[in-house]
Amino acid sequence: MANPSLSARRFPVDESADSWALRWFQCFSPQGTSTKPIVDTIVSDSLGDIVFISEPNHRGDHILVRPEYPGIWAYVQAKRAERDLAGTHTFGGLVVWGSPGIGKTSLLSYLLALALSNEIFVILSLTPDYIIVFPPGELPYKIIAADFSIPNFPRNALVLCESAGKPDPPPSVFVQPSANVFVVQATSPTESRYKGWAKDKEAELWPMDLWTGREFQKLIRLRQKKTPQLPCVPRMLNPFEDVRNYTALELFLLLGPSLRHTKIQRRNTGRPELDLADLISAPDLFSDASALSRGDQKANFHQYFFALPPHYDGKCKAVSYRGPGYIYIVPTSFLAARLATSLEKLALEDQVRFSALFAPAPQVAGALYEALMPKFLTKGDKGLLGEFNDREDYRLDGKLEMESCPFLPGTRDIVYGKLLVPPGGYPAVDALYCTLSEDEKTLDVVMLQATIARSHAISTKGVQPIVKMAAKTQKNVRYQFLFVSPSREIGQHLAQAASNQTTLGRGAQRLVIPVGWVVMKLPDGFDTSLTAFEQRDKEFKLLDLDYLDPDDAGEVEAEAESETETEAAHVGLSSPRVRRRESDEDEGRRPAPAGFD
Repeated sequence: MANPSLSARRFPVDESADSWALRWFQCFSPQGTSTKPIVDTIVSDSLGDIVFISEPNHRGDHILVRPEYPGIWAYVQAKRAERDLAGTHTFGGLVVWGSPGIGKTSLLSYLLALALSNEIFVILSLTPDYIIVFPPGELPYKIIAADFSIPNFPRNALVLCESAGKPDPPPSVFVQPSANVFVVQATSPTESRYKGWAKDKEAELWPMDLWTGREFQKLIRLRQKKTPQLPCVPRMLNPFEDVRNYTALELFLLLGPSLRHTKIQRRNTGRPELDLADLISAPDLFSDASALSRGDQKANFHQYFFALPPHYDGKCKAVSYRGPGYIYIVPTSFLAARLATSLEKLALEDQVRFSALFAPAPQVAGALYEALMPKFLTKGDKGLLGEFNDREDYRLDGKLEMESCPFLPGTRDIVYGKLLVPPGGYPAVDALYCTLSEDEKTLDVVMLQATIARSHAISTKGVQPIVKMAAKTQKNVRYQFLFVSPSREIGQHLAQAASNQTTLGRGAQRLVIPVGWVVMKLPDGFDTSLTAFEQRDKEFKLLDLDYLDPDDAGEVEAEAESETETEAAHVGLSSPRVRRRESDEDEGRRPAPAGFD
């Protein structure tokens, strides 16, 4: 295809800052000198094929091909063909939409590589200062912002525009009514960045999936193979100190399914709320809660709330720009805990009121319910009834007094008759209530765990220190573990499912702690959130870490498995079949837990 005469001033691509553009022309254009394939594949026995763009992009990253990328390329090509067939090129376009750090800009690199291979006229807009033009069969060049209004680009030229870091929509020359190019814009859920031009051009919107645990592990493996200098595995900061940096996977598990912070080097002292404080600002609950129902949010909103669209199942996900069809979730317990902690400065009545505002984000509503449980127990006059499936009930007193300081089991003496609350992040137990019998010979220890979900595993990491502490205090101890849930049905189900999770020790030292439940009604405003929480708890697959325990994050690089790179088809991305083991478990590799916690 011949390049039309353009009146705009051309500038050569900078050989330092933009040398990648020349490399990509040489690698992927039919007129280039490289013999590299567009995509390569790392064959991994544990993770499956890791498909990636063979040449690093403008950021120096090797691009992992996410499952949606081929589908988006197919959509773009189909819509461009429809425009050619209809003879009109002023309508259409695509907004690739989603939370920051989920691979939208990487998608643009993927589309660019395929467009170069197919000799499509491409314009790349990554900065407000200039665009890079890739004419078929010619070296790329730049046009500065002052000349954006001059060019008359060929009909159906493909414009790839990143708006992730800019407040503005694509340059007006590409989205004005007479523009006959096809724009693909990568942007966050902030409506002001895309709604205007999408409405004028009748563009559709593709809501992109969040990263899954398996996908992120593939990305870690790709980094280890191609850019081993990145912080994918633990590195000791000082050989004489038992400290190290956070791994990429640990940051992913703490801060959510985004790549924003997974390349940083950050000392891990075991206190992420302090270690990562400068990476994630304190939530502003007054604005964050109201932002759940708006299209424009503050930048820090997306540090806590991630847009979860319907999962990609191989079918086209393009929808009207008016309704992406998503909910906001808080994907990690660390983020939810920070939201809950920020409520502590408010009066209890205000805490309940603001908590209810988060009903559109069910995971948050659940986390706040759990965090507020100890305070709710200090307000009830009648007390609460602890029920069991196979033993007599136990009644908690009303208006329990709460110990003012956080209580870490084993670090100080038991305080009797007060509600003891462990520090944030303590496993399995949200509150502890200890009393002595009238003759002072028997110690009753009640462990309380609040949850609105129908499934909740009990971590013995939190129970064991309490048992050791109580055994040192009194010879005769009666233990009880009570789920605090919003309904009897949920509580009974939780207790039955967890009945075999509270057995400690063996033989004569064997201890079985009975598990029961207490019903604490949801505050007004939470009721509609409960059903949504249960549904999304089933649908959200981010927690599906099939192959790697977070504690073993540093061992990925050391796995002894066969990995080879093999050329894959340019467009179809289908790689040659390889023989695999039936499963990694056949090799003795233990499966990891399904969740983060």
